[in-house]
Amino acid sequence: MDDLNAKRDRRERTTAPSEALLAHAMEQWGDAVLRLALNQLRNRADAEDVFQDVFLRLLDRTAPFNDEGHLKEWLLRTTINRCHDLQRRAKRTSYDALEEERLAAASITPEGGDPLDEMLRSDVWEKVGRLSADLSAIVHLYYAEGYRTPEIARIVGCSDTTVRTRLYRARHALKTMIEAEEAQGRPSASSPLMTPQPTPALSPEGGMEPWSL
Repeated sequence: MDDLNAKRDRRERTTAPSEALLAHAMEQWGDAVLRLALNQLRNRADAEDVFQDVFLRLLDRTAPFNDEGHLKEWLLRTTINRCHDLQRRAKRTSYDALEEERLAAASITPEGGDPLDEMLRSDVWEKVGRLSADLSAIVHLYYAEGYRTPEIARIVGCSDTTVRTRLYRARHALKTMIEAEEAQGRPSASSPLMTPQPTPALSPEGGMEPWSL
């Protein structure tokens, strides 16, 4: 955050509108950016690094936004791109090391009931984390952020049909995980994703219940 403050301090008065936009964006959509980064990276420190980088990029942006929706979509699309960059660089890190770090973080009881920390420990969140990055991003944007499939398509850079297909694949994969745990006698928390409802590939928009992480 010091880098962000230092960069702001170097700005001249002629950039005051950008300063106001940055403050507004961080207040309105900062939590959404951090949630999405956590969804993709499963690591609080890395997610906070992406959070800072996304808003530094906003500070450098000169092109105007059409409206609030355009601003939020840009922030989330930039977040996904930065997460993908970080994941490509981190491929040299072994899975065992990442899993050990995740389990260590999960053993810490959050002080003050931080909702983001509680989200990291939820049963559904853990299962979504087992999905591939492209599926987990779609699930998060649809259920946690409330985007409709055409909006998600713009954010992630794919077709509306691809979004619907990935939603179907994600729900099927999560259902398989839950059934496997139940078959082993392990209780699994229920999720609105698993309740009977039309598949997104066939049903009109709005057929699903909202999912709260």
